[in-house]
Amino acid sequence: MRGAGVATAGAGEDGVAAHEPAVLDTGRGRVAVLAYASVFPRGYEARPGGSGLAPLRATTLYTPWETNEWNPGLLPRVTTVPDEGDMEALREDIARARDQADVVLTSFHWGDFTRPYVLTDHEVRTARAAIDAGADAVLGHHHHLLRGIELHRGRPIFYGLGHFAFDLPGLEERLRRSAYLGRGDARLRRESARRFGEFHIGDRAGYPLLPFHPDGRLTGFAVLGWADGTVRAGFAPCVLGPDNSPRPVAASSPEGKEVIDYLERCCAYEELSTRFERDAGTFHGLPVTAVLPGD
Repeated sequence: MRGAGVATAGAGEDGVAAHEPAVLDTGRGRVAVLAYASVFPRGYEARPGGSGLAPLRATTLYTPWETNEWNPGLLPRVTTVPDEGDMEALREDIARARDQADVVLTSFHWGDFTRPYVLTDHEVRTARAAIDAGADAVLGHHHHLLRGIELHRGRPIFYGLGHFAFDLPGLEERLRRSAYLGRGDARLRRESARRFGEFHIGDRAGYPLLPFHPDGRLTGFAVLGWADGTVRAGFAPCVLGPDNSPRPVAASSPEGKEVIDYLERCCAYEELSTRFERDAGTFHGLPVTAVLPGD
């Protein structure tokens, strides 16, 4: 990609390179982008002398809700404990990026793709820590569904920007060969089907490149602006068609209303104090909904 003139972030030939930001000179200021992964196969981390990605890990804890009595099979409470080394590296990376650029963006691959609306404590904790460390915005992804948006200390956190430019032809067969989520075992496959229900990954009629729940067809992109130290945030709603191409829509249209209504449900579910001003402006001619602090 570098040979094609595309700057990259979040991976590199060793641990140092993986933590280097991509820096873009826009002519009106320099923008640095840092990227991290919380969802990845073990061993993919970059290390001294070894290529890989920049990790932002956490350990998952499963705690019974009823600690003073037997209740076999009751689903546990799920929390996470951050990897303090990764968190410290994040803070140091942001501090160095601030010395190189006027604006610092952080990107995170994270989250639970098996349920709508939900944010893990890892996502919220990490996003707010990034802003506290000096990042100007947080961009999250991996859910293949939209997630809520909030403003923390006046800076936007897009917890999940949904599915946008990602074709997955023949995914079901590839997952079967890899035994992903129990596909190699009939009993485990039935269990995963019950667990994930309609949000399972699998073929969807009419959408051969998008094997996710129909909610995944509601998407969009973040629009960010800076002036005099103030960050302005917006969201340009889009929908994915059967060819998996995103099509911008106005929030006042039936399709656009569905996208922004979905975002509002995401925010309400996680009690994020955010409101949206629909079709508040344009970006290169595309309608943009403003992201504003709640009342």
